[in-house]
Amino acid sequence: MKHFELLAPAGNMEKLQMALLYGADAVYMGGKSFGLRAFSDNFTDEELREAVAFTHSQGKKAYITVNIFPHNEDLPALPDYIRYIRDIGADAVQIPQVSSREEAEAAVWAAKFSPEGGRGANRYVRAARYSA
Repeated sequence: MKHFELLAPAGNMEKLQMALLYGADAVYMGGKSFGLRAFSDNFTDEELREAVAFTHSQGKKAYITVNIFPHNEDLPALPDYIRYIRDIGADAVQIPQVSSREEAEAAVWAAKFSPEGGRGANRYVRAARYSA
């Protein structure tokens, strides 16, 4: 029988701890740098490191979202941010907004994990990208 993973949002450390306490298999969270919800309690870089470490100490997975609508001035910092996410031990990075082949290649290159890790893509497209 296939096991479904219960993935819960974690807007801050308290919500992360509650999600794990109440049975989530994994949590997803955003950082202040590239998180879509600018006015929420997104995690600072150091808080992301602590959140990933805590999640792993509970035997669970931590996913980081990079879900802003990037402007040209945001793009140069994106590969370094994704490398930071990799280096703190996140289990995955979710990048739903990729507008070109070059952006996709840069994101994948920055997010390369060790051989025991996995990489993948899905064809998720934001409805906002369509016009009538």
